[in-house]
Amino acid sequence: MPRNRFTLLACFNETNGKMVWKLPIGVSPTAIADGYLLGTDVDNGIQYAIGKGKTQTSITATASGTGLLLQGSVLDMPPGKPNTPAVSEADMSEWMDYLYGQNATLLNNPPKPDGVEVRLSAVDANGSVTDIGTTTTDSSGQFSFKWTPPTTDAYKVTATFDGSESYWGSWAQTNLAFGEGELSTGASTSPTVSSESSTDTLMNVLVAGVVAIIVAIAVVGLLIIRRK
Repeated sequence: MPRNRFTLLACFNETNGKMVWKLPIGVSPTAIADGYLLGTDVDNGIQYAIGKGKTQTSITATASGTGLLLQGSVLDMPPGKPNTPAVSEADMSEWMDYLYGQNATLLNNPPKPDGVEVRLSAVDANGSVTDIGTTTTDSSGQFSFKWTPPTTDAYKVTATFDGSESYWGSWAQTNLAFGEGELSTGASTSPTVSSESSTDTLMNVLVAGVVAIIVAIAVVGLLIIRRK
């Protein structure tokens, strides 16, 4: 005492010595299994788990001129900070520092990270699939895309986030009927799903990408920090 400032947990690739990610919190690792690293903050006793986290995708459709405006979001769903935007791998470390590292500079000037890629597709009443295209969410986790259906028909439009080194994938679907100057929509579904089972290996955690999302639950609770 007094404790040093700017303590952090760093992960290195032992085959080449390069840093894989760093976490701006003094976490002391205690165990690792099934793709998640467990550790404790020695300053306050809070426990953390580092690994991939769940996401939730949503989509809606509204009439826009002669076509449709597809809008939705891809959000990170940690228990401690749910409904925060899913961000790109390149911006992950800074985003984690902002959300959980109590970095005063970032708190006073919040970052605007890039988002994640979303695939859009549609299936008509005959089962024909149309690849609408891809778009990227913004720093708030939202996306929008204008699309004109090829024919007047009933469609199921799906938005899919395939996941990343830091997030599991998720998808959502909305039903709509597109006619001459008319649009009627059904209820959209936006399940929170894991596109893969959480069977990441130790190598997945220690060698892949940037630090994961941290979940702040309570001083004695389990916090989930996403990524790798």
